[in-house]
Parts: sequence; C-alpha cells; structure tokens
Amino acid sequence: MPYAFAKNPSVATFESMKYIALLLAIVALTAKPVLAKEKCDVLGSLEADPMAVAEPVDFANIEASALIAACDSVLNSGSKYEDRYILQRARGYLRLGESTKAIAEIERSHKMGYPAATFALATAYFLGDDVAEDHVKAERLFLEAYDKGVVWAARGLASIYSDEFSDLFDESKASAWTLKFNVEMEKD
Repeated sequence: MPYAFAKNPSVATFESMKYIALLLAIVALTAKPVLAKEKCDVLGSLEADPMAVAEPVDFANIEASALIAACDSVLNSGSKYEDRYILQRARGYLRLGESTKAIAEIERSHKMGYPAATFALATAYFLGDDVAEDHVKAERLFLEAYDKGVVWAARGLASIYSDEFSDLFDESKASAWTLKFNVEMEKD
C-alpha cells in the first residue's frame, strides 16, 4: 500500500520496503542470464551475421575461453537464440584450434536453420579448412545463406566463381556476385 494512503506511516514504510525488496529480488534473479546472453554476443558476434545483436568481433580478437564459457552459460540456462549462441561458441573453438568441435557446432547451428551458420559451413567447404574442399557444396550453401539474408554469401560466391582452379570458374558470375555484394554493403 502506498504511504500516501496509509493511516499508519510505519506500515506504509514497511510495505514500500517490501515492494522494493521484491523488485530487487526479481532483478537479481533475472539479471545473470541477460548478462550471459549479452556477453556471448559481445564476445563472439560475427560480421556476416544478419541477425547479430552486437558489434562484430574480429577473429584475431576473440577471447576464446571467455566466449565459450559465456555461450555455455546461456545455453545451459535455455534460450530461444540457441542457434546463434552455438555458432558463436564455434568461433571460440576455432580460435582455440579445436576445429573438430567447431565444425560440429557450425553444422549443428546450420541444421537448426541459422543463416550465418550456413554461411560459415559454406566458407569451410570453399576453403577446405577442417573439411574436405567441395566447391559444389560450398556454392549450394552460399546460395542458401544468401537467400536467407547473409550478404557476405555473395562475396563467397564471387570467390568461388573467380577461382581459376575451381570447376565452377565463371568470370561473369564472379562479376555479378561481386557487384551484388558491393551494392548490398553500400546500403549499410
């Protein structure tokens, strides 16, 4: 009961203190998961992710152990953004050189339908990093990622088509995808 309406001021003060204590308890109980989510995003956000909620972190600047711990924390608490946190945790594993774990996490996030994970998997197949190089699979995944809003997939496609050693080499497609990428980047 607000103190202005109380007949006894000491009862009003007690009621106000109970209300404030309840609010503080709610904030204290809910703050940790919010901070963990933010920390996972802040430590691992990917520039190519159209659904990112934090500034991107350059791969060389990733604090891998802190990123993995922050993402583990939020994933263990349950989240509707599990697919994003799994991808970001994969970046931590990559930074530590744990490529088997990283690829497994990227594939898991991709299977959950996360567009930036599809882009990451396409990149791995294009480069042949930690998986067998497969430009046909990379092309399919880059196209899928692009269709889901990952602008950086256009750059991946341009790279595939401009690779003279690739069976998919095609200068006109390389130029077209380079133009798409540049136009999209100018919008941002």
